[in-house]
Amino acid sequence: MRNIPRIKPIPVVSWLAAISTIALTIFFFPNAFGQSYSNFTSREAGLNTPLLNVTYTTSISISSCSTLDTPGATYNLTASITNSATSYCINISTNNITLDCGGNTIDGNDVATYGIWTTNTSAKNFGNVTIQNCKLTDWKNAAIYLAAMDNSTLRWLNVSSSATNGIRVINSNNTIIEHIRTEYSSGSRGIDMAVSNNFLLNNITSYGNGADGIRIAGTSGAAGNSQGRVINSTILYNGGRGLRLDTLFNVYINNLNSSHNALAGVDFISADGSVLINSTINHNLREGIAGSFGADKINISNNRIENNSWAGISHQPTFGFRNAFIYNNFFNNSVNVNVSNVGAAGTATAYNFTKVNGTRVYGAGALLGGNYWANWTGGGQGFSQTCADANFDGFCDTAYTLNINGTITTADYLPYSDNYDKGLPSFVEIPATLANSSNISSITTYFNITAFDLTTNISTCFLSLQVPGAAWATNFTMTNDNRGMNVTCNYTSASFNPSFQGAFFWKFWANDSSSNHNETSLLGGVFDSKAPTPMNYTTLTPDNASSISSTSIVVNVTSSDGSGTGVANLTFTLTNITGTDMTELNRTFIYGFYNYSLNFTSLASGTYLFNVTATDYAGNKNTTERRTVTIAAGTSISISSCTTLDSSDATYNLTSSITDSATSYCINISANNVTLDCGGNTIDGNDIADWGIWTNRSAAGEFTNITIQNCKITDWDTEGIYLGNAHNNTLRWLNVSSNPDQGISATNSNNSRYEHLDVSVNSLRGIRINTASNNVFSNITTNGNGADGFYLAGASGRLATYNIMTNITAIGNLQRGIRIDTANSNTLNNATIYYNSIGLSLIVADFNVVVNSTIYGTYGGGGGSGGIQMAFGDDSNNISNNAIVNTTLHGIILESSANTKNIISNNFFNNTRNFNITFFGTGTSFNTTQQNGTRIYSAGTQIGGNFWANWTGNNDFSKDCADADWDGFCDANYTLNGTGSVKVADYLPYSDEYDKGVPSFVEIPATIGNASNVSSTTAFFNITAFDATTDISTCFLSIQNPSGISLSNVTMTKNLVSTNVTCNYTNSFNPLQQGAFLWKFLANDSSNNWNQTSLFSGVFDSIAPFVDYYSSTPANASTSTGSILMNATSNDGSGTGIANLTFTLTNITGTDMTELNRTFIYGFHNYSLNFTSLASGTYLFNVTATDFAGNKNTTERRTTSISTAPPAQTSGETIIELF
Repeated sequence: MRNIPRIKPIPVVSWLAAISTIALTIFFFPNAFGQSYSNFTSREAGLNTPLLNVTYTTSISISSCSTLDTPGATYNLTASITNSATSYCINISTNNITLDCGGNTIDGNDVATYGIWTTNTSAKNFGNVTIQNCKLTDWKNAAIYLAAMDNSTLRWLNVSSSATNGIRVINSNNTIIEHIRTEYSSGSRGIDMAVSNNFLLNNITSYGNGADGIRIAGTSGAAGNSQGRVINSTILYNGGRGLRLDTLFNVYINNLNSSHNALAGVDFISADGSVLINSTINHNLREGIAGSFGADKINISNNRIENNSWAGISHQPTFGFRNAFIYNNFFNNSVNVNVSNVGAAGTATAYNFTKVNGTRVYGAGALLGGNYWANWTGGGQGFSQTCADANFDGFCDTAYTLNINGTITTADYLPYSDNYDKGLPSFVEIPATLANSSNISSITTYFNITAFDLTTNISTCFLSLQVPGAAWATNFTMTNDNRGMNVTCNYTSASFNPSFQGAFFWKFWANDSSSNHNETSLLGGVFDSKAPTPMNYTTLTPDNASSISSTSIVVNVTSSDGSGTGVANLTFTLTNITGTDMTELNRTFIYGFYNYSLNFTSLASGTYLFNVTATDYAGNKNTTERRTVTIAAGTSISISSCTTLDSSDATYNLTSSITDSATSYCINISANNVTLDCGGNTIDGNDIADWGIWTNRSAAGEFTNITIQNCKITDWDTEGIYLGNAHNNTLRWLNVSSNPDQGISATNSNNSRYEHLDVSVNSLRGIRINTASNNVFSNITTNGNGADGFYLAGASGRLATYNIMTNITAIGNLQRGIRIDTANSNTLNNATIYYNSIGLSLIVADFNVVVNSTIYGTYGGGGGSGGIQMAFGDDSNNISNNAIVNTTLHGIILESSANTKNIISNNFFNNTRNFNITFFGTGTSFNTTQQNGTRIYSAGTQIGGNFWANWTGNNDFSKDCADADWDGFCDANYTLNGTGSVKVADYLPYSDEYDKGVPSFVEIPATIGNASNVSSTTAFFNITAFDATTDISTCFLSIQNPSGISLSNVTMTKNLVSTNVTCNYTNSFNPLQQGAFLWKFLANDSSNNWNQTSLFSGVFDSIAPFVDYYSSTPANASTSTGSILMNATSNDGSGTGIANLTFTLTNITGTDMTELNRTFIYGFHNYSLNFTSLASGTYLFNVTATDFAGNKNTTERRTTSISTAPPAQTSGETIIELF
């Protein structure tokens, strides 16, 4: 009989009064009948009793400041605590506690000291505290204070606006702090940790704190804070250091971004044995990385350290770093290393490792060693960017000396270079052939690639291909057009099956004669021979043969291209009964299932035909059925006086002007889907009545779809036109003027279009748009208004966002031309702003873009008058590509220290005083990094800062500055001196001197060219060099002969002094050495601009190829029967390769029988030719090999006899003929 498991009852009733939750975990373990028991608690009467595990937790709800004193309990905060005056609001007084805030906030009043407090004040082993899912704000000393609490966890917390520290941890070992955002701790640090071993900080964001973002400190003479990790964290815009490590050991830092901090990005202060890897340390206002007080045995590797103001890395006094390894980093700073002290004797820091295999942090190369040294201010003139690297191994030929301070010398002995050649084949896609991301519809596809190698010849090209509906087919051998270091390979595939469409993939491979191989990245395309399907109308589209009363037809379709190339465009065609086409082309997204609609509006009565055509990216088309719809006579209502427009889907036509009206709300639009067409007539008030045109909906807003057009609106007291809580409207072809207050006002009205408006000479503002989003304003004139011309405003908690303003003209307004206030993420493009008191104001405005605009000739007194005003905290705006010219006081005004992270670049400033800076916020910059782009003013192919001019001719910085290298940037920074100690600079100001003018080259026909084969020992190299602006100074030739001996920068003979010269040089080859040779041309002009050609290659071959008979060839003076098989072997060594073998057979009568056969280039080859059906007689034969340089060699000439007579019968044999 099988043993049956039983559960022995356990009394639990007495527990229920004390706890809130009981969790039962029951384990049944199989016995010996195919089962096995374990974890037995008892055995009775032959029955095995399995284990019953019971675990329980106490769950306690709190909603106010509390003391958490029940061990093992989970406390759930069920509501936010707001503006608390209670210090130690949450006091955790025992161990094994979990506090789960459930996303609620614990908020102080800025005076109460601690939001969450936990400390071990007894000898008990307290710890195991978890704090999670909380928001903490406005605590004086710290939002969270954790002391002497080992094995604790803080996670999923948002800590902000503490007066001192965000989080403070002391003497708490094995602490985990993860998924934390701590910001704006104004008095001190985001996280402050002291004397705590084996910590983990993971996924931390520390932003905008008053001192350090994160400080981790030990105690002098103690091993506090050892064996810790800081990983996957971001530390930005803090007032002190980003990450400070002070008197501690063995901290591992990986994947850290510490940037835009006021002091060092990472500071090692006696932080021995620590590691910093895979991190980004950028744009810090002091050093990127600092070391002091003997930071010993630090490993700093695989980091990007860029654009730091004072230095990339700094060795501070009192020994700096000692015994540190600093290697495989990318340094790109104006000063990369500042060395005050590199360590005591015998303890110097090393800036390179021994050469080892590895992946470089920047630049090409297969070996690691030192670092890459760039200089972002120098236009590509950093040491690694300019050093010599004769053997192309990716290391500079000379060491990089970093600093000499007295007798101390520091150097990187293996600095990286920009030059590296592993000699792998490279690839160039051939134009007009199949490229990556191609869309094709033919089942036959032609693949084509050029492969080239700098040192040896390409041996073979391969193609691997996966077509839709099939598996990978690998390594098809492609056809090569020749043999050399630069070959074109092609392959034609007919593998595409028209039954399958979708993505296909391929890549190319190549190997060279040294067996180096390389491959392209995986390329992809889409095979699509099917039209998009299905094409369906949706329910919004009128049925076929239907009749509607609306004056518009909405055509709505869905379209899909399955796994094909995707729908490229939809063409909506509407044709009225007279045959006139009305066509709109609309582009959609690639791939997938789409729903797109087009509304044909303002249609006359009549019958219409419509359809929609979908075209995919492969050119396949599909079209819907063509439907017929009749528009019945729409509602058209004529009005001639003040009226309420209350009929939906109606067009109201004003048939005569309304003059000097005393009726407020003269035109009151209460219905939706209404068009008011004034036909050029005027709606005129008496300067006392309010609102010429009025529409207002409930606060929730409605999609009113109102069109107001062809009207003149004058003399209304509050506004000429008012829209309230009304969305999806169109206002066009309006003239709104002479109103005592504002011309047009819209509040909480989104998704509307305002176009072709003239809103001028109103007593207050021309246009005011309040708390509105996603509107488009285009071709608007707002001149001569009593306050602002155009005013876009938000409100606290409801910003004006995502509005687009294009072609706005604001001239002669008494206050601002355009004002953007409490508004984010808006775009102003191509504005013309003349003669206003202030041209453009940005006030509490973030993430806006101002581009391609002209601000000219402001007027008026006071410090506020200027071209552009930024005030009261503007963040992350982009002001670029604008002209700010001839303003009365200042070109640009910065009036608030809260103006942060704005980019002001590529503008043309031309004013007597270009700037007025009274406050300057962190991160605002007057230049971007140097990059390719189109300048607004002055010649140059790169953008960076601004052009600083002065129309009076005095202090004309960009015109007067030195530009020694003619790169279009001033050699010195442009300092913008603000009020008091405020100092700002444009680090890449434009100059008006630009001559990039590098020489160009043209190869001269009939001279030696790329991929040439030469047999003469004398080679004539010839090139034409020309320059657009200055004379060519010198031409040079660098050549590597087949022997491997290189001649660098041999001066060529130049035919004349000019901007267009011909240069030549005659090179001698050693006839005993044959093989590949390489060369390139270089030239400089009289401004010392340099250029060079790409690397060319050829083969020198003056030695005839080897050729001999091979096995199976008849011996000399032999006899054969019926045929002669000639088998030859040939090779050309390192020469140009075998071009052809000529097999010659001659019978005794002198008749030649000759066959010409071509073989492959290079290597050892075996080729056979069988001459058959030969008559009896004596024959002579030989084989001649010719290489690609024209050298020939021939085998010995042999004799053989052919006998066709049957063999003689021998005794005992019988010949039987079979028919």
